[in-house]
Amino acid sequence: MSICLCRGITVAQFCEIIERHCGCPLAVKCAMEMDESCCGRCETSLEDLIREVSACSRDDSSREEEK
Repeated sequence: MSICLCRGITVAQFCEIIERHCGCPLAVKCAMEMDESCCGRCETSLEDLIREVSACSRDDSSREEEK
């Protein structure tokens, strides 16, 4: 599944970008190379997407710690 159709960024790539940039929306936007040529669909919900992915990552890591 893709997060950004304009740049072809998949969910897995998006997760890596978030990890690399500590979830900072501006840094994530820059890493995704969002500019005027993008349609803006993912940009409008970027902060929500970051929160969702970050929450899933925290849930996954806490489950691993329980094992």
